[in-house]
Amino acid sequence: MQREYRVLYQEVEDGWIMASVPDLPGAVTQGRDRDEARMMIREAVELLLESYREEVAKRLDSNGRIGTRAKRSFGDMRSQAELGIGGIE
Repeated sequence: MQREYRVLYQEVEDGWIMASVPDLPGAVTQGRDRDEARMMIREAVELLLESYREEVAKRLDSNGRIGTRAKRSFGDMRSQAELGIGGIE
């Protein structure tokens, strides 16, 4: 399943371009120009989503369901990403 995300680009110090995805806390990067920022944010999103999938897979029970503790832990991981800790920065 492929999904499209809205990317925000903003010029920052020394002409660098910051790219972020508001729907994915922790998906923030920068590049020397818009093309490089686009390439970097694509990679950041792929890595972030991969880490979410891996975390969920670790927490599945034998029936393929996520238990209450795992749901809480996944929420904590997402909160850490929103704060810029424990995730892609």
